[in-house]
Amino acid sequence: MKKTFEKVLTFLLAAVMTLGLMVVNTGKVCADDQVINIDGLNSVQISNKVNIAIIDIYDGGDGNGTITVIGYNSNLTEPITLNIAKDVKVVWKAKLITADDDNYNGDTVINLATHYGPPAVFEFAEDALIKVNFTMSGSAIASTMGSVPVEITGGEIIVDKGIGSAVFVAQGGVTMTGGTIQSSSTALSSMSAGSITVTGGLITSNTNSTISTNSGNITITGGQIETKGAVYTIYSNRGNIVITGGKIISDTMLLSFHVMDGIGLYLEGTCDGRFSSYPNGCVFEIKALLVPKALNGTDKNIAFIDSYGLYSATAVWKDSGSVPQIEVTRNTPTPTITTINWGEYEIPKYALTVVNGTGDGDYAAGTKVSVVADTPASNQVFDIWMTSAGGSFINDRSTTTKFTMPANDVTVTAAYKNLYKLTIVNGVATGENFEAGSVIPITADPAPSGMVFDKWESSNGGSFSNIYSTTTNFTMPANATTVTAKYKAITIPVTGVNTLTKVYIKKGKTVTLPMIVKPDNASNKAVSWTSANEKIATVDPVTGKVKGKKKGNTIIAVTTEDGTKTAECKVYVVTKAKKVKKLTISPTKYVGLGVGQTQQIQTKISPAKATGVIPTYTSSNPSVAVIDKMGLITALSPGKTKITVKAGSKKKSFVLTVGAVAPVSISLIVDELTLNVKESFNLNDITWNPDNSDPKEVTWTTSNKKIVKIDKHGIIQTLKKGKATITATTWNGKTAQIVIIVQ
Repeated sequence: MKKTFEKVLTFLLAAVMTLGLMVVNTGKVCADDQVINIDGLNSVQISNKVNIAIIDIYDGGDGNGTITVIGYNSNLTEPITLNIAKDVKVVWKAKLITADDDNYNGDTVINLATHYGPPAVFEFAEDALIKVNFTMSGSAIASTMGSVPVEITGGEIIVDKGIGSAVFVAQGGVTMTGGTIQSSSTALSSMSAGSITVTGGLITSNTNSTISTNSGNITITGGQIETKGAVYTIYSNRGNIVITGGKIISDTMLLSFHVMDGIGLYLEGTCDGRFSSYPNGCVFEIKALLVPKALNGTDKNIAFIDSYGLYSATAVWKDSGSVPQIEVTRNTPTPTITTINWGEYEIPKYALTVVNGTGDGDYAAGTKVSVVADTPASNQVFDIWMTSAGGSFINDRSTTTKFTMPANDVTVTAAYKNLYKLTIVNGVATGENFEAGSVIPITADPAPSGMVFDKWESSNGGSFSNIYSTTTNFTMPANATTVTAKYKAITIPVTGVNTLTKVYIKKGKTVTLPMIVKPDNASNKAVSWTSANEKIATVDPVTGKVKGKKKGNTIIAVTTEDGTKTAECKVYVVTKAKKVKKLTISPTKYVGLGVGQTQQIQTKISPAKATGVIPTYTSSNPSVAVIDKMGLITALSPGKTKITVKAGSKKKSFVLTVGAVAPVSISLIVDELTLNVKESFNLNDITWNPDNSDPKEVTWTTSNKKIVKIDKHGIIQTLKKGKATITATTWNGKTAQIVIIVQ
C-alpha cells in the first residue's frame, strides 16, 4: 500500500491574458481522487512543492486548443496524470525534480491518458525538465491509456538510476526533434505498433537498449545517439529500422532487430572508426543501405533471411585496411556467423516512370529523386504531381520537386489544368489565359464623352464580384469567354426653353420662330409647337413655322418633351406689311469676354411692328465665340471675332475680343498730372486687376484734342494750356481716367 499524505495544489486558474501573463488564484488541499478542471485556460502554473494527482484537460468547447504547462516543483512526491481531451495539445514547459526513494510514492513521473478520444498530443518543449532521483521502474513520461503521442522538441530528461524507460508509449508513437535525454536505462521505448522517429537532439544511455520498439518502426534521420555498455543500441522486435542520417556512437553491438515483414535494416555510409577486437566500439556515420530483407542468402554468400528475419547485425572492421563488412547472426538453435563483404550485393532498385516530366530511372527504396514537370502547353498550367503506387513528394504542387521512392515500381504523373482565354472589351485584365475558378481583377476603360459606365457582361458564363463597378473581380468559367464593359448615355435633363416674346406677321405670310432648349447639352431637346387659336395663326408642331390666317393675335407655345418646359410667343396677324427702318443693338463697342463668359445682345427694331422680322445672329470665328438664335454670346477661346446681327434689310456688327482672363478693373499711375505746353508723357503704366488679365490691351481717348492728344500706345502730347481727360478702355469695357493740366 502507498502511504497516505496530503498534496498541496496551486494553479493559475484565472482569466485574463495580458501580454501572455495569467492572473494567479490559489487552490486548496485536495483528496487523492480530486479532479481539477482547468477548462479553457491557456496555461497552468505548477508551483514549487505542489503534488498533483489528476488533471482533466478539456478543449474549452471550441474543439481544439493548446494548454501550456509551466512552473517549477523541486520535490515531487507522487506522479502526475494528465487526461487530455480530443484535439487538445499539451505543451509541457514545467520543471520537475522528484523526491528520493524514501519519499517518492510511485514508479512514473508523468502519466498521459486520453479518456475523451484521440487525437491528443503531449509536447515536451524548450525549458522543460524532468530529473528522476528515485530508482525508477516505470517511466519519466508514460503514455499508456488512449495512445497519446509524445513529441520531444526541447528540454531535458534525466534518469540516473532504475530499469524503466525515459519515455514510454503504448501505441501513440514518439517523435524527437530536439532536447536531451540522459538515461541509465532505455531512452525511448514503444509497445505494440508505436513508431519512434529521431530527427534531432541528443540521447545518451548506459544500460539495456537505447531505443526499443516491439512491432513499430524506428526511423533515424538526425541527432546523435551515444551508448556505453548497452545490450543493444537500437532494437526492433518486428518493425523496420531505417537510418538515413544522424550520428551513432556505441561501444557495444550497433543494431539489433527482429523483422517479420518490411525491409529490415536500412543504413547509409561507412564506419569511420577502427578497432582490433569487438566490442571496443566505433563511431558509425549513418548514410545509406545495408541489409534489405529482399536479399536471399543463396546469392553471393549473403546471409539467409528466414520469415523471422535477422536477429543481429554488427558493423565491424575485420582487419586494418580491409573493406567494411557486416557480421550477421541468424536466429537458430545453433547460431552461425556469415560474413558479407560490403558492396558484394546489389541494392534492390525499382522502376520509376515519370509521365509529363523527367526523372525516370531505377532507384532504391527511400531514394529522393528529383522530378521536373514538362513545360505546359500554351493553354495549360501545371497543377499537381500524382503517384500510382505509394511514395511521397516534398511539394506535390511544385513543378520541380523530389519524390521519395517506395519499395516497388511506381509511375508519377505531372497533371495540368486547362487554361481558357479571357477577352476584355472596353477594359483591361491582369492576363489573358486563366484556369477555371481563377479570380481576375478587371478594370473598365474611361467612359466615352457623354456616356457613363453601366455594367459588365460576359458572353459565356463566369461571375462578377460587382457587375456595376468599373473595377471588380471576375471568376473564370471552364471555357473561353468575352467580358465587355457596357456604357450608357449620360441623361442631362432640360431646365428650360426660350423663344421670341412677340412677332408681327402679315396675313397669309409665314415666319419660323427661333427656339433654344436649355442647357445646350440636354439629352432630349425635342419640342412641340401649338397655337392657342388656329383661326388667327397656325404653327407646324415640329418646325415652329407660323402662318397668319386672320387678323388678330394668339399665343404660340413651345413645349419640351423632357420636363414639359414651356415658352410663349404672342403673334400679331396684321393686314398691312411694314418694313424695318432701323436696327439698334447693344453693346456695339469695347465688347470683350473672358473664356467661358457670356453676353446677351439686346436688339431693337424700328418700327416695333415691322412684320415678318426674325433677327439672326452670326459669329465670323466660331472657334473664338458662338452666338445662339436668341443672341446669347459664349466665349470659347482667346482671339477676335465679328458678331453680326441682321433684321430685315438692316445689319449691325462689332468686333468681340475674347481673352484668356477678363480684367475686372484697371488703374493709371495718378488721377491728375500737370505738364507744360509741348511736353510728352507715356501713360502706359497700367495696373491690372487681376494681374494675369490676358490680353492687356486698352484703347486711349482724349476729351479735348486741341489741348492734349494721345496715340494708340498711350503717349500724350500737350498742345496748349488747358485741361483734358484721358481715358483708357480695356477690350472688355473697363476704364480708368487721368486729368492732364497743361500750363
